Amino acid sequence: MYCEKKCENGTVTMAPPTDVTGGECECFTCYNGDRCQLECSDNGICNKTSGQCQCFRDPGNAYIESLCETEGCPGPDGRCNGHGTCVKMTCLCDNGWMGDDCGLPLCPNNCSNEGQCLYNTELEMAECHCNAKWIGSDCAIPCMNEPTSMHLALASVRTHVTQVCPATAFALGEESVITMVAASATSLTLGRVTNARRRAVQAGPTTA
Repeated sequence: MYCEKKCENGTVTMAPPTDVTGGECECFTCYNGDRCQLECSDNGICNKTSGQCQCFRDPGNAYIESLCETEGCPGPDGRCNGHGTCVKMTCLCDNGWMGDDCGLPLCPNNCSNEGQCLYNTELEMAECHCNAKWIGSDCAIPCMNEPTSMHLALASVRTHVTQVCPATAFALGEESVITMVAASATSLTLGRVTNARRRAVQAGPTTA
């Protein structure tokens, strides 16, 4: 004779006559523990609709896996959004990323509060998308007074400019290919700058 084991959120498997432990618990979805007494390991809540655990993902209190049984980090995936290393529930962000969950792109000088910091998947880096009348890698350079010109400082062999002053552009730097959008244009305009001399890059033909 044996005492039947009590399972709070599960069923008891039948035990052989020689087993005095009362059998084993088979827990319902979202529950674990020797008596199925833990909901999502006490590290999350059970979504009754999906039957899956929703783990806590707060800084210093983040968990992963199906029953939230393993320490994780902040972020929807519990793994720093793939942009950092998880160490003791804390994200150590990769270059170009910031935030508790490494989910915010990091740009130079916070774009001088004159633009939006976005991540460029092609270049695999964060870059500033400047507001009107501002240019530069950190949106710190105001457009010239002339409404049809701009200054552009080239920082790499391939420079993408997504927001520039209207019409003609001036560039300074080594050989680079520039992709730019003039304020009055409806399509991309390409230009090439050679040597370290200051040259005008005239807008080419555009298509509607």
